[in-house]
Amino acid sequence: MYFVLESLSYPVHAFAQLRDDFSYESQVMTYLEAQSKRGDKATKGFRALFRRYAELGPTNVPKEAFHEVDRNAKIWEFIKGDHRVFCFRRDNVVVLTNAAMKKTQKVDPAEVKKAIAARTVYEQFRGAK
Repeated sequence: MYFVLESLSYPVHAFAQLRDDFSYESQVMTYLEAQSKRGDKATKGFRALFRRYAELGPTNVPKEAFHEVDRNAKIWEFIKGDHRVFCFRRDNVVVLTNAAMKKTQKVDPAEVKKAIAARTVYEQFRGAK
């Protein structure tokens, strides 16, 4: 399951997990909401970053704010302060999968694995091979 955050020229979707009781949770949205409630101003900047991507496309987002972190798996990340939002792209759509706080200089391989797993579920849902 996923839902649309912005639907413009380049839609930005957030991956959500459907529970047995038909409620759902988006790890990205839960993470950003929790950080925002703690008063972390950097997380509020993601809204502007997602809007910029949605309106202008990936080539108009600075590389420091959006870049590929795993070329083989085609996983990307949005960056704002110490926060990372992982995603993948399919056609003109970017799907946000998970978010985390930066712990080291290198990308956390566990977070990349979560993004890959979410992409697999998404592609099964969409019928992609």
